[in-house]
Amino acid sequence: MPTNASENIDYYVKQAKIAEAGKFDTIFLFDVSHVGPGNIPHHLSMFEGISILSALSMATTNIGLIATIATSYADPFTAARQILSLDKISKGRAGLNAITSNPGGMLNYSRSHLSKADQYRMQKEFMEIVLGLWDSYEDDAFIRDIANGIYLDPQKMHALRYRGKYFSVDGPLNLSRSIQGRPPILTAGSSSNFVANAAKYTDGGFIAAISLDYAKELRQSLESE
Repeated sequence: MPTNASENIDYYVKQAKIAEAGKFDTIFLFDVSHVGPGNIPHHLSMFEGISILSALSMATTNIGLIATIATSYADPFTAARQILSLDKISKGRAGLNAITSNPGGMLNYSRSHLSKADQYRMQKEFMEIVLGLWDSYEDDAFIRDIANGIYLDPQKMHALRYRGKYFSVDGPLNLSRSIQGRPPILTAGSSSNFVANAAKYTDGGFIAAISLDYAKELRQSLESE
């Protein structure tokens, strides 16, 4: 491994091609947004996720591309647009890992005053907005009829007009619907708040299980929520 692997595009492309050749389903990029105690060397100088996955989308054909975005300080409209753009660039292979944050990341985005409870409530609103924005247009909303001068059927465009405690977003998103319908959303955790949000809004979760029995219990909690 090169010493600059975390900022070496050629190395990322090589690893992505190996994973795709090995029939892996997806590339998942975790992310950090702070430098502090406990950082491993990789964290000290690393590419931003959407940028690197956009590059990898042009070097791969089939493998999925999942980016991590922290809902505690990212903007939901921007995130919805970024992921859907990646989805279209990759021809339907993008996904979003929508997580909360750690104290170090919160300090870099003027969010240190928020509690963990706030973060989960923000995550709920964030995911509701992203999912709503991805439904801004119906599948056949864009007619693109040059001969008759008709670009869009406005009846198939839907504003969001979301009003929450943490976010207010009118919409619609300025990007047509994904060929997936919606890109998949995942999240990570194991708490009761994680279970509540993951069960209602996501397509999958990354869990930290201390034992197989605990993992089974968490799965049952997700399925029964």
